Amino acid sequence: MDAAKRYASGKLVTPENTKALLEAVIRPGDRVCLEGDNQKQADFLAETLASVDPSRVHDLHIIQTALYSQHILICLTAVSLASSTSPIRNHKTQRAREH
Repeated sequence: MDAAKRYASGKLVTPENTKALLEAVIRPGDRVCLEGDNQKQADFLAETLASVDPSRVHDLHIIQTALYSQHILICLTAVSLASSTSPIRNHKTQRAREH
């Protein structure tokens, strides 16, 4: 977690530093679960993850218990996935084969 220290003040990260923090700590192939204390936080994290640089963050294994938000769906279609525990992975793979 040394990579996160420059973006955090203790356990707090400002919204402006969240994208940089995610790019610093998530490695290709990591397992990622998007959770927040509330819906607004989870949406923010999903939206931010969807905006990261795909050359730095890719082939993620997304672990998501529910697809409750359009931000989660956007995230799942925006990041390069290695696998997902959601039905979106199969749908995305099928769509890719069709094009």
